[in-house]
Amino acid sequence: MKIFAALLLLISGSVSALQVTNVVYNQQLDQLEVQVLYNGGCFEHRFEMNLVNCEISNTQNIGVVNVCDAKIIDVTGKEDRCQAMIKRQLNISLSGLSNEVRPVLVGFESGVVLVPRKS
Repeated sequence: MKIFAALLLLISGSVSALQVTNVVYNQQLDQLEVQVLYNGGCFEHRFEMNLVNCEISNTQNIGVVNVCDAKIIDVTGKEDRCQAMIKRQLNISLSGLSNEVRPVLVGFESGVVLVPRKS
């Protein structure tokens, strides 16, 4: 039993509070579909995405593109003491992202997603 408890503490300690496990761009809906994994379960969490560290880069395949890091932030405003591992899809609308910013390569810890210009 002690070994099981120690293993459980080791596993739970190695999982960060919020992990982005997968991201895809849905062109039809003009949104990012972000799969996240986080500790919680006592109440519904609210998340926002911020683009940071943006720089213009010239690529061979796409031409001039903005390259940004994405930060997913839990904006719930209170601590969730429940320890269930919650898997959820966040649908982040990009309708407010101007065409001057596009195309943009958005980097997450799980990979990079291209958001093209709106047609």
